[in-house]
Amino acid sequence: MSRRKHDGFFKYVYTVPENARAMLNTLSRHSDKMERILSNVDLSSLEEIPERYDNVDEHGEADIAFKVATTSGGKFYFGILLEHKSEHKTNVLEQTFRYAFNVMVDKNNATFKWMPTKAIIIYNGTDNWDPLDDYRNSAHADFEGRELPFECAFVDLKQVSDSLILQSDTPEAAIGLLAMKYAFDAGAFSKAVLLMEPLFRKMPNDKGTTLLQKIELYLGEYIDADALEELKMAFKSLGERLGFVSAGDVRRAREKQIRKESEKRGEIRGEKIGRKAERQKAEAAKMDAARAMLAEGDSVDKICRVLKLTKEQVAKL
Repeated sequence: MSRRKHDGFFKYVYTVPENARAMLNTLSRHSDKMERILSNVDLSSLEEIPERYDNVDEHGEADIAFKVATTSGGKFYFGILLEHKSEHKTNVLEQTFRYAFNVMVDKNNATFKWMPTKAIIIYNGTDNWDPLDDYRNSAHADFEGRELPFECAFVDLKQVSDSLILQSDTPEAAIGLLAMKYAFDAGAFSKAVLLMEPLFRKMPNDKGTTLLQKIELYLGEYIDADALEELKMAFKSLGERLGFVSAGDVRRAREKQIRKESEKRGEIRGEKIGRKAERQKAEAAKMDAARAMLAEGDSVDKICRVLKLTKEQVAKL
């Protein structure tokens, strides 16, 4: 089963510099290595590098790339690469190597075109995996001083405590980490819902509703159906409490009506409704998310990239 949709959720939350900064601060408190490699950078200066490259595979995109100034206050910049994985990928370091030398480019430096890179690999899969351990135990490491040509830290979200995540500087960053940490564990995800609700209350109304839609859009096929329904029900009253009906409220009401009609006919979910209806619902969810992003002022290019839509589809909105 492909888990590429997790990349879309990761990008939606953490391309926002303040959320990326909050996540990096949280993970630095978890990992000594993260704290060390980020000790000489000024995270308040995070600036996203546009995701358009000539020499990088996988549709020409790295996960998320930033440039960041040093704590010394000079004009020297590092590159910070956030690489997300939801499953064991044997080529992750090779991929990161290519990103480090093709993406992290300082066009204003005539002498040294590359920016020293600090790569952060964030993993939310179910296997016990550490690509840096794999590297250190390889023949390559024997002949390379056991050091990669760029600084690199690996974080398995399973190992990051909920209490630490809840201390994140933005609620979006905390919700993103909790949702990804428990996406493959239905029982634990149900419990995590209780942790997320107070975080949603701290967010502006529209952003909270949109983030809930993103969880369903990108992670819905991985989260157990009952756990997803529990999440939706927990935040169903967001719009009602705040005196407005969101696109998400309308969609959820429509889905509830479909389920009731299906039950009356004795249908089992997923049979007569069928794959066609499921695809239509997924497409409707995408359109709702696109409308919400347009309302927030996101560019057409970003909407197309994040939701995998065409410009023609977005133009019709």
